Amino acid sequence: LSGLGKEMPLLQQLRLSSSIIPNARTFGSTFQRLQVVWIARSGLEDLTGIASLVDLRELYAAFNEVSDVSPLAELDNLQVLDLEANQVSDPDAAEYLGMIPTLTTLCLEGNPVSHRMYHRRLVARAIPNLEFLDDKPVDDADKAELPEGAEKAGALPGADAAIRSNSGSSTGNGSGGGGE
Repeated sequence: LSGLGKEMPLLQQLRLSSSIIPNARTFGSTFQRLQVVWIARSGLEDLTGIASLVDLRELYAAFNEVSDVSPLAELDNLQVLDLEANQVSDPDAAEYLGMIPTLTTLCLEGNPVSHRMYHRRLVARAIPNLEFLDDKPVDDADKAELPEGAEKAGALPGADAAIRSNSGSSTGNGSGGGGE
């Protein structure tokens, strides 16, 4: 793949969906102008090395096996990130993605992390410029304060019961599963 980058150094878009690309190191450092990559259903597991795509603005990597999003934090130009149906489970994933100053559109639907209680709030609060999350617009309710104790409880499924038992009252904030 890096040979292709040498032959086409001005390439801006690359479609690799349904290919076999287990890690982002495959890109090497030759795709300096690449702005959009489609790599869905490609067996992608490891994003280490993705930072070499310095002009990357859109990454469509749905239906893969990605679990660690921390390498994406170095992509200062990334605006759109589709990681639907991967294996992201780290509760700090939104914090890493929040380091991307230009990220406005994110899909984490179908990842273990998306099943956390207050998923939308946690992600919207961690990524200040986010406009769309899981194919829906981010609104004021998504940016609302978390109920007291939600972060301590890990905002995981079932955490609402722990919060209520510690505070002695219901959160009253529509604390339903990953749909919030």
